[in-house]
Amino acid sequence: MAAIVSYRYFSKKFMDGLKHYKYSSVDTSPLANYVMKPWWEFFVKMFLPLTISANTLTFVGFLFGVSHFILIHIYDPYFKCSSANVPDTIVPDWVWLYGAVAHFLSHTLDGSDGIQARRTRTSSALGELMDHGLDSLSLTILMMTIPSLFIVATPGDLVAPEYPYVALSVTTIGFYLTHWEKYVTGILFLPWTYDIAMLTMQLLFLVTFITRDGVANMCYDLVGIEFYKVVVGGMVGE
Repeated sequence: MAAIVSYRYFSKKFMDGLKHYKYSSVDTSPLANYVMKPWWEFFVKMFLPLTISANTLTFVGFLFGVSHFILIHIYDPYFKCSSANVPDTIVPDWVWLYGAVAHFLSHTLDGSDGIQARRTRTSSALGELMDHGLDSLSLTILMMTIPSLFIVATPGDLVAPEYPYVALSVTTIGFYLTHWEKYVTGILFLPWTYDIAMLTMQLLFLVTFITRDGVANMCYDLVGIEFYKVVVGGMVGE
């Protein structure tokens, strides 16, 4: 244990470079620039005192996502919720409502931490590492939550094990490629899909709470489409 604690993981050259590091990003998303960022700035100015650190916002936002992940997997550990041969009540309605609220707050706090850091003049490379490190974990947590919404809806046919993992792999690869691009260019080009995906998931959780039906079942009832297979099936060659 002492060796782990005392081991020098980063060279002196790396640590010296870290002192001069400056975060640089480009975000061309209309949704982010005209909707989300104004909301985050309003939220920070109206509700956050200067005594709250940016890293606290990052961590609390992460915990909101974790809490919903835990609830979903207590009630639906095998992704059976939206299957037609499983009662809709397997997951209580309030869990979906909590999911919409929790991910809205998580998204808001994740977008507000950078604004709070600049406001309190506490921006640092460590803060960015914590922010994006927890983002990578949040991505996994979210992707392993939503299969309960998108299970194949035909009677007796549950989702194949590869579907959630293929979806998780595709999104994770995109996340890491974005950061690899930043490593090469020095600029983080923020994807348009992040805010769209977060707002979409919040809406889907809310719709599921209101209708008391999984998204897969709604799509199947309306147009006969097995939604999760349409989205992910092409990725595994089916």
